[in-house]
Amino acid sequence: MAYHYQELSRSIIIAAKKGSRDDFNRIVERYQRPIYGFVNKMTHSPTETEDLTQEIFLKLYLNIKKYDPERRFSSWLFTIARRIVIDYFRKKGRNKELFIIDDPENYFEPSIDPPNMGDKIDIQEAFLNLKPRYQRVLFLRYWKGESYRSISRKSHLSLNTVKTYIRRGKKELRRKLPD
Repeated sequence: MAYHYQELSRSIIIAAKKGSRDDFNRIVERYQRPIYGFVNKMTHSPTETEDLTQEIFLKLYLNIKKYDPERRFSSWLFTIARRIVIDYFRKKGRNKELFIIDDPENYFEPSIDPPNMGDKIDIQEAFLNLKPRYQRVLFLRYWKGESYRSISRKSHLSLNTVKTYIRRGKKELRRKLPD
């Protein structure tokens, strides 16, 4: 389910940035549901989702002064959310190597052999810059270990679309990584 919401006015965000709790509460009210939905798609656990959503808004509160008003606020907030979720799974030990190859449909190429990938931070940054549809299927496949069929059911996508998104996402990820 896609959430449709409008960006908050710059004046509300700037006031929150200057310390207005009322305006910060408006931000939370506006984005709480979309952030919750975004996190829940990755965790599939109401308890984890609630905890991570609270952590995201705490991080936002502590870092809102760093927000650059020239950028889209929602993009900045969702980047914070993605990073917190990825860190959470890494700390829990639930992440798997990004390029686990278990069948030929993954389109393995020697150039993406994990030992040659470089720093994990580069992978994470590249991952965060992928299109959300590619992030979602790659996350489910490689971090949560879901099968293609399971991803297809959970994402309401055809099996072929899932395979295509995984292939394109990996290709885009390779392109974004330093040589």
